[in-house]
Amino acid sequence: MIERIADEQTIIVAPKSCTNRINHQVTVVKSGDFVEIGEIRIKAIDAYNTNEGHSTRKVHHKGDFVGYSVLFQGRKIYFAGDTDLIPDELSAVFSQLDSRELKRIVKRNTQWICLAHGMLHYYGVMGIRTLMEKIESLMNQKIDMLEFIHVMSFACDVYGQLRFTSAGYHDRKVSNVEHIIQEQKMRSGLDDYPFSKIQRVIRIISTKHRK
Repeated sequence: MIERIADEQTIIVAPKSCTNRINHQVTVVKSGDFVEIGEIRIKAIDAYNTNEGHSTRKVHHKGDFVGYSVLFQGRKIYFAGDTDLIPDELSAVFSQLDSRELKRIVKRNTQWICLAHGMLHYYGVMGIRTLMEKIESLMNQKIDMLEFIHVMSFACDVYGQLRFTSAGYHDRKVSNVEHIIQEQKMRSGLDDYPFSKIQRVIRIISTKHRK
């Protein structure tokens, strides 16, 4: 398969255990190694099967294979490879968090995502700062923009309800973003929708989370 799409400019990154399967020049990596290709930064992370995992064939041993954390233009993608559970490195991140702090972050992120889904269902399209400031007002808390963008990026990828464009965020059902923006400008005098119902939903979610 690789030979069908690779040419002399193709850069392949792989662990030593895979080199005999690839008929092409390979940049060999092991867990913990970094590779930078232009604006792309790649980190190799252990990928392996464990006795506790659900894999039926325990053929990938720690140290032999890797997954990759790829950073490009401020967005990070984790390609796990063939692995069970989560790598030690990611597990350590969670173990370092106090359980109360972890619950606070999960609760906060859930609230942000639910409110964003509700408001974009109504407004259709909202700029990043506008959406963030409305959520700040509803939750009566200051929001860090970078954290907010990270959570919204996760929500877009996982739930698929929202889309991100140069105009900001829009509901997935919106087919013509520019048309919605023009309609909003023409009706700028309309009052904002009272999101008391969404706030009640948030309180219900928060109560269930505490239990």
